[in-house]
Amino acid sequence: MVDRPPVSELHVRGRRGSADAALAWSEEAYPRLREIKGRYDPANLFRINHNIPPLR
Repeated sequence: MVDRPPVSELHVRGRRGSADAALAWSEEAYPRLREIKGRYDPANLFRINHNIPPLR
């Protein structure tokens, strides 16, 4: 099992990168989130905090 910080702790710990966001989500959930992000934000406009890059 991968040691993942809870999603709610990402900001508290000062983590901001995509890699840190990926660690917070399960292996099943993260690809789904990227798929949804690609559908609703393909230009990655909302990328400042804890970015989940869209699938292209």
